[in-house]
Amino acid sequence: MDAVTAQSMPMPKPDATTVAPAALTSRWRQLWQSLAPRWPLAIIGIGAFVADLWNLGGPGLWYDEVISADIARQSAGVLLHYMRGPYTPMPNMELYYLLLSNWIGLLTAFGIQPTEFVLRLPSAVFAALGAVALYQLGNRFFGGRFVGIVAAVLYILNQRQIEAAQELRAYGLELLLVCLLVYAFLEALLNASQPGVPRRTRLFWWGAFVVVGALLPYDHLFGGLVLLSIGVCFVLLLLLPGAWRSSARRSLFWGSGSLLLTAVLLIPAIWQSRHGGDNAWVQPATLHTVQAWLTSLSNGDGAYLAVSAIVLIVGLLASFGRWGKAAMGKIPFADPGILLLVCWFVITAGVAYALTQKSINLHLFYVRYLIPVAPAWWLAIAVCLYQMRLLGSVVVTAACFVVAAVALDSLHVGLLVVLGVIAAGAVLTLLYERYQRLVLALLFMLLALHGIPGFYGTTAQQDFRTPELWLQQQYQPGDGIFCFPDYACSVGMEYYLWAYPGPAQFDVNAPGMYSWTKGAYGLHASPQVAETYAAQHSRIFFIDAPVTNGVSDAKWHAITTWLIRHNFVLADQYSSTVNANYPRTVLVQLYIKNPTGP
Repeated sequence: MDAVTAQSMPMPKPDATTVAPAALTSRWRQLWQSLAPRWPLAIIGIGAFVADLWNLGGPGLWYDEVISADIARQSAGVLLHYMRGPYTPMPNMELYYLLLSNWIGLLTAFGIQPTEFVLRLPSAVFAALGAVALYQLGNRFFGGRFVGIVAAVLYILNQRQIEAAQELRAYGLELLLVCLLVYAFLEALLNASQPGVPRRTRLFWWGAFVVVGALLPYDHLFGGLVLLSIGVCFVLLLLLPGAWRSSARRSLFWGSGSLLLTAVLLIPAIWQSRHGGDNAWVQPATLHTVQAWLTSLSNGDGAYLAVSAIVLIVGLLASFGRWGKAAMGKIPFADPGILLLVCWFVITAGVAYALTQKSINLHLFYVRYLIPVAPAWWLAIAVCLYQMRLLGSVVVTAACFVVAAVALDSLHVGLLVVLGVIAAGAVLTLLYERYQRLVLALLFMLLALHGIPGFYGTTAQQDFRTPELWLQQQYQPGDGIFCFPDYACSVGMEYYLWAYPGPAQFDVNAPGMYSWTKGAYGLHASPQVAETYAAQHSRIFFIDAPVTNGVSDAKWHAITTWLIRHNFVLADQYSSTVNANYPRTVLVQLYIKNPTGP
């Protein structure tokens, strides 16, 4: 057969049985290649969700949480009037209350009982998504997958983060919003500003920054300080020499316009906040307060805090050295990520500390309020580990080995296991420099994990639930309920009487009951009110639930003394104290009138 004949003959069709497996393998390979970069997102999201869901419904709601529940279950008109009307001096957590109100409405529509677990679920979801956002932030802008994983794991294994995720408050949502805000800022500044990027892309990311930046302070007013720190960072990037200055200057119009628009959207919150807040109990900040806050970032573990400080000092000193050379024009500035972390952490916390001094105490520097600064701390640790040089990493590794030995010993791990872990880590560190960061990261995770197992059993701060269930069992038609002190008792009992319904309910004239509709009390708890109320009921449940024990003992004693002197006998009682660190006892006493007299 000649060549011409061979070319003119039709080629045989390939056998489908031989092509299908190859094509199928190719498709599976393509699917795996598309999913492989995303496996850390899935693992971190699931891990964070598990950590935040664990024992979520175990502790009862405490004082601050029942306030959230009672506000959110009011009608839309009452809710808006509360946030913008005369009942509150400051529009704090408005966004969270609106979201919680809609969540409660959804539960009601489906007939789901509003238990502690169900009401706290959105906070847990928000906080878990915050871990995913923090991973993506570290992965994209601060060194890749290593930084993202380490920062996210430290986030997940932090007691303060778990507490924020398991409280019926705005802090879980705040963690998510602050991570999204920083991500949108860096994406808009460093990537969307590049030449050739479509205008709609730039508009999308700066628009996302404006939306999240405007929502953050409405979730919690402290978020405004994070916005301030980002604004300062933007100005510094405009001034410092280097490639990042070019990106910043290309974004001058968009960035300054976005910050200005965000400030305009915050005018209602700023205007309403001029009256000050209702958190006057926050004391002026001192160095002891700063130490307590930093310790909270390390699960209350001094050794963990010490090692974190060593890592940050070693890593930041190297960055500061480069910054000094860049300021003198010797080298271009090349650390915008570290600069943002420093501004995020130092400026936000520093301004809060300055405004919480005795002369102008605005009550801002408080451990709970500082939660939006915490992701910067965990990211900084991960970045410093990633940038660690040989000398610095050896020093830090030696310190970590000592602390790891103490941690393993406290976990009652055998001595041989401790020595084996230290020996293996030392060999890997000294012989293989590329493993140093991995060893250090694993030691940090071990230190973080050390404080977690015992944390879940000590999170409860107050227990209204079991006293309310006891009251429901003892209640008889016609009984009266006397709540003391005003507000602190009634908000807690109102939620539990609603969430765990039974025969017991407040009378319309029950002493100490707060009316959200009127923004006032029906009757203030006092001996004089007790006299009127006792004439209407032969059995009275007297509930005492102070915010802090000992605050109102004198008034409580005056009321109970009046009841006893006027033929009421203490027939039974039930009390609950769940945590020695937060001695908020809820006491329910059943007084029955003695018809025979004294």
